[in-house]
Amino acid sequence: MNNSTQFDAARQARRITEQAVSWYIEQQEPLTERQRVAFLAWLRASPRHVAEYFAVVQMHGDFKAAAALKTLTVEQLVDQAGRDNPVVMFPMVGSAIRKEHVARPGRARRMAMRAGGLAAAAMMAWLGIGYWRDANGLVERSFQGDVAAVRAVTLPDGTLVQLDRNSVIDVHFDKRFRRIEVIKGNALFDVGKDMRRPMLVNVGGHVLQDIGTVFDVKRDASGDTLTVISGRVRVLNAADESKQGGIAALLSADPVADLTTGQQISLSVSGVSIKQPAQVAKVTAWLPSEIRFQHETIGNVARRFNAYTSKPLVIENGSIADERISGIFHADNPQAFAAYLATLPDVRVVEERDRVRIIASNQTDTKAGHL
Repeated sequence: MNNSTQFDAARQARRITEQAVSWYIEQQEPLTERQRVAFLAWLRASPRHVAEYFAVVQMHGDFKAAAALKTLTVEQLVDQAGRDNPVVMFPMVGSAIRKEHVARPGRARRMAMRAGGLAAAAMMAWLGIGYWRDANGLVERSFQGDVAAVRAVTLPDGTLVQLDRNSVIDVHFDKRFRRIEVIKGNALFDVGKDMRRPMLVNVGGHVLQDIGTVFDVKRDASGDTLTVISGRVRVLNAADESKQGGIAALLSADPVADLTTGQQISLSVSGVSIKQPAQVAKVTAWLPSEIRFQHETIGNVARRFNAYTSKPLVIENGSIADERISGIFHADNPQAFAAYLATLPDVRVVEERDRVRIIASNQTDTKAGHL
């Protein structure tokens, strides 16, 4: 196989993987009839599609995603698996296979299972996903940004992390602390609330303690930079953790610096720079210029806007936060999004000096004027 052929094969394999991931994401919400027909047609088009989709499902441990295949003719997939290239069968399909096939799988199906495992491993490597453990609040995982686009990751505690291209973070949560280490690149954090477990972000020789905030960390050859978009971040000396007392000693030590909304500092092994006013638009220039959302909750969309503004949108009503909407907005215009929310039934927008509050229209509020 020449280089050109190998390149074409790799490109096709990646395209199938991207399609499988896209279909998996689509099925986090019920498919429309048109989507269901398109999904089944995509599966029937090639055994490789079936194998790759199952690899994605297997990787996430989410076998509910295979439920859509109940309407697919079992015989079609089983016969196709025997005739064509190895295919991994879905668990939802397996119950309809003849008992002798289950008791003594043929060579094609044994190869299919092996291929499915390899596909899952390749998929995990391509997505930059490492080991994941989530039991009793314990988490260990690595995330890597995509090659060509910004990647958004929501952690189990509700923390939203946006990763620039090829950026890498390591996540370590235990029963007492939530820790994230920025290995390289650019990462923007909107930290989830967990009063029992402080959030600590390691950046080289320093530790950032979140105190309710949105902040950006940049690591490159020229040094490390911390920018607070909104809220407050405390900068601690990582060396204090190595002293007797560990993390307790770290948290009780005097901070190297305290930053609030719109402030920025440089970090290095020799210390930290003087705090400077941040140009938020410049700092967040690596983020997408548009915010696109399809059937997404208002709460999640508001958090995405908060990465661009020092005046965050705060959704105070749970019912409003859970309502799902679709649309496209310029990322640097949260005012337009707030104005749109004000047009929704039973929603009121209240503008304050340091935030924009989204409340229920029947909620009494006399502290500020309306947006």
